[in-house]
Amino acid sequence: MHLDEALLLFQEYFQVFSQRPKPHAVRLIAPPYTDEESDSRLVYSDGKDPATLHCESILSALEKFKITEDDFRSAYNEFYRGKRNAKIG
Repeated sequence: MHLDEALLLFQEYFQVFSQRPKPHAVRLIAPPYTDEESDSRLVYSDGKDPATLHCESILSALEKFKITEDDFRSAYNEFYRGKRNAKIG
């Protein structure tokens, strides 16, 4: 999945925000957003294509933030339906 799209999807549907501490890594941050209690996961982009997020990274983030694959799949489909409709409209 393209990295920028994955970050938008996590933000829009799951309120998981991101920081780019390294060129090939993204820190996903979920609520609560306080420094003391921050829930985050550092994930790496695909080594062959740094503009994409490897499926293993997505799965580790889902597990960390207790997002089910079904919920992610539903959000993913809705996200891309919206993109497709925006291109058509």
